[in-house]
Amino acid sequence: MIFLNELVYKAGLIQFSILPDVLQHLLVGKKVLAICGIVLLLLANLSMLLSLSALNQSLRFGLNEGNLGKLVISGIYARSRNPFFLAINCLIVGIALVFPTPFFIAISILALVSIHLFILKEERFMRQNYGEEYNSYAKTVRRYF
Repeated sequence: MIFLNELVYKAGLIQFSILPDVLQHLLVGKKVLAICGIVLLLLANLSMLLSLSALNQSLRFGLNEGNLGKLVISGIYARSRNPFFLAINCLIVGIALVFPTPFFIAISILALVSIHLFILKEERFMRQNYGEEYNSYAKTVRRYF
């Protein structure tokens, strides 16, 4: 949240900063933001690979009842119910950290909200189609982390 606030502040979209003036010099050259962005991009790519690998034959696109496949709850899906979407979020935020312009910040915020809304819709779909199996999985594994 601190980095997001500083990103929006440095882009001139808001007039306040959470960080005290003493710490703001770290972000002047945007090196800290860029390094965090690059790390986030690398983690996002790794997470995408792990997500797609765990899905294997259960990969589906969209909310298609005719292509349900088996509910995947192992691998990276044992830690997060939405690792692929989390990876996309990390990619988007990573890009905004590396290129902190109003455009990328706005796109990041819109994408984060849109992806979250899609996840909520997908969770309703999963509950309807996988029933108690998904409900018990959702009780033990968090939505994001």
